Amino acid sequence: MKETPDAPSRGLGKWGQKGVPRKGWEWVGSEDLGDDRQTCEMCEFAEIRYVHFARHDNYPETLEVGCVCIEHMTEDYTGPRRHEKSMRNSARRRANFPDRKQWRTSRNGNPHIDLDGHHVVITPRGGGWAVSINPPGCPGEWIGGRKVYANERAAKLGAFDGVMWLKERRGR
Repeated sequence: MKETPDAPSRGLGKWGQKGVPRKGWEWVGSEDLGDDRQTCEMCEFAEIRYVHFARHDNYPETLEVGCVCIEHMTEDYTGPRRHEKSMRNSARRRANFPDRKQWRTSRNGNPHIDLDGHHVVITPRGGGWAVSINPPGCPGEWIGGRKVYANERAAKLGAFDGVMWLKERRGR
């Protein structure tokens, strides 16, 4: 039987191994590997950037698998794809963030922007660049990162990550 994107072959990777459940898996999260890739641990064939973590009561390990495999393993054919689309959109948004036209320069010469209600300022520090974020609804409360970035672009990417982390942490 030939492997197709929509139906994993019984003989491909763990799909054909005795003792490996084919159904009843639980999706427990996912991760964007960025420029890195890895091989799906279920089909042992597909090269994946967006890794979905799957757990099963009758299997000792959590597997790191691709979207097609997680859909079949969980029998959920919409949730994983929707989640992966969200990760793709976030990666695209992050990659474009340093080049957004909304960046302005303050009187002090510091780049600043508003992102999802958070005011972000990039400032020179110790031969590099640092990030400070003022969360929405918190006038005067500045959260400054400890990290010093090698260049302004890297600091802008770090600022994006910081805002996303704050939003997740604060539920906004």
